[in-house]
Amino acid sequence: MTTYTLKDYRDMLESRGILAGSELKDPETPVFALSFDSRDVIPGTLFIAKGLHFREEYLESARVSGAICYVAERKIGDSFGNRMIVSDMREAMACLAKMFYRDPLSSLESFAVTGTKGKTTSVTFLKYILDLDAGRNGGKPAGLSCSVDIFDGREHIEPVNTTPEAPDLWKYMASARDSGLSRFAVEVSSQAIKYKRTAGMTFDVACLTNVGYDHIGPAEHPDFEDYFTTKLKIFDSCRKACVNIDDPLSGRMLEYIGGRVPVITFGMSEGADVRLSDVSREGGRSVFTISFDGRPCRMSISMPGMFNVTNALYAAAMAYAAGISPETVRDAVADARVKGRMLKYSSADGKLVILIDYAHNGMSFSALFDSLDAEYPDTRRVIIYGWHGNKGENRRHDIGVVTGERADLTVITEKDSADEPFEKIADEVKHWITSVGGRCAVIKDRECALRAAVAADLSDTPRKTDGDPDPDRRVVVFAGRGEEDWQKWGGSYYRWPTDPEMTEKIITEYDSVHPAD
Repeated sequence: MTTYTLKDYRDMLESRGILAGSELKDPETPVFALSFDSRDVIPGTLFIAKGLHFREEYLESARVSGAICYVAERKIGDSFGNRMIVSDMREAMACLAKMFYRDPLSSLESFAVTGTKGKTTSVTFLKYILDLDAGRNGGKPAGLSCSVDIFDGREHIEPVNTTPEAPDLWKYMASARDSGLSRFAVEVSSQAIKYKRTAGMTFDVACLTNVGYDHIGPAEHPDFEDYFTTKLKIFDSCRKACVNIDDPLSGRMLEYIGGRVPVITFGMSEGADVRLSDVSREGGRSVFTISFDGRPCRMSISMPGMFNVTNALYAAAMAYAAGISPETVRDAVADARVKGRMLKYSSADGKLVILIDYAHNGMSFSALFDSLDAEYPDTRRVIIYGWHGNKGENRRHDIGVVTGERADLTVITEKDSADEPFEKIADEVKHWITSVGGRCAVIKDRECALRAAVAADLSDTPRKTDGDPDPDRRVVVFAGRGEEDWQKWGGSYYRWPTDPEMTEKIITEYDSVHPAD
């Protein structure tokens, strides 16, 4: 394996036009590790000093642990004899990692999925397809990086961000390559594109599932145009593009691609290369037809919700772009499940259903309510949701309005308040829910919020369905967190019981008081 020296990294940064200055007393020193976390530093580490909250003591800790040089956007102290100053830390991180890990994508068939909703489920469906295809051809499972799981060929890792920082993402890909994997699929957020976490990566297949209004706010995208044009950049670095022609902005997507790479279109429209049709519910399953260039294949999935049918379509389009057979797609998605998505818990008396899902923006909540309309037409709906601090501020309006209009009760709880006071977030959300005539409660503790949702008296609440629901029969949706077992306060993450753990506890309590007839 090639071991590069400090001089090699300096020269690379200079060739990229992002080296603003350097001081290398020992330029021929070999680099054995790359890290932006002082806790992970070993002797021979090239240390990346990044972040608004970076403190000089982190750098000193890295030096004591064996870091030989640091990279930063400014000079930090005088304890290091080797330093590189860069003009763009985000691009520098990506370039350094690609070089250190010897460009693993050159040895992997790779897939990237972005979009406003459905990214996690569709990329997980895709992994099921890739794994089955590999198994039938004597290969190994695919690597994966998404918001609920990372698989690098050696272990499953719990993610913190939807898309990891560039050094981590390149590391996972390198581990997959070194483990003998041949494919890797990545869920790519708009923040990952904007902040260059995927810079330098060229994917074999890139898919833009759909575009809605999300991640708009001072700390993210200033407006929708910035959000959309950021999403489009996924097509700057791919060999094949998958485009949803049912999306109102598909024309702009195709115009942006401009024939630079082959395009596979998907959707329910007649002209789609990969077309969805004939969707129905049969025996508790969603059944549908996907036609590949006019060749129909009847399929089904066990996960509820029309939105999961479209997620299967997204995965099918990417598989088609990779030359995988329709029959493999059909067999793979039949029993595919996604961690933390549409998990169902039912009480013994049949009057309470708790669904755990990761819905986290206006589009996904609208799709969720459409599914509830079909699956539970005569049942009261209670939503429990926590809004992030410091990001996704448009979601406070979007989700607040949707739940205010369509839920019988919304329980506002906490999720990753970060540096923003929970009370401020809750007041904003409450304003939007009540502005459309919705009913809400504010309960900070998530377990207490769930217990209140199960026990709330809904008899005097104006119903939000077309039927005549029994106020004692309800579906409670515990949304936005899935199986995550941490919460963020300030700049730190803390372990916390998962939503399924809390749900199992409260269902047991309910059943002890309301036994089956």
